[in-house]
Amino acid sequence: MASTILNYVNYDKLSQNTEFLTTEKWDIQVVKWPEAVYYPGDEFFKMRVKEIQGLGQQLYQAPPLETQWRGLTLPPQAGQMKVINNQISISLYDQEDQSLMLVISDWKSKISEMKTQQSFRSSQLRGEFIFRVLNSQDEVVRSYRMRNAILADSMYEDPMLGDKTLRGEEIQLVLYGFVEMPELNTLA
Repeated sequence: MASTILNYVNYDKLSQNTEFLTTEKWDIQVVKWPEAVYYPGDEFFKMRVKEIQGLGQQLYQAPPLETQWRGLTLPPQAGQMKVINNQISISLYDQEDQSLMLVISDWKSKISEMKTQQSFRSSQLRGEFIFRVLNSQDEVVRSYRMRNAILADSMYEDPMLGDKTLRGEEIQLVLYGFVEMPELNTLA
């Protein structure tokens, strides 16, 4: 008599869907670029994005928090979910046109001008992005929408070395904003 322990393992069924999601299949869409900041265009931006980090670390971004109401602490209700802001790190490449250096310096100066400490309105400095995960057939399987994204930090190293090396290779924009729950597209 055959064992029934591994009956769920059906190799014929498994071989019908052998594709795994890989990390290099993704897309970024700029829904709204901050209106006060220089923007070189969608194609330009998409072609220079190297990697994106900070998405999808937890399905529920934060555990339920206690609520304060009229001096009383109320326990979290069943099913309550509090969503918090996320930091998304976008790594990019720059080229001889130095457009990314211009984007970073323009965004920083619009947030706080160095000499006068003046700033543009918050609504003019915030953008909206959609990050998509693709499968092997380039179909969207998951998408994240980031709203009210503002520049939290940036890194642009400008080394002056004796050796011939690539300049503008390690550029990072760190955006702070509200990331909605992922929208899942099932491919059944």
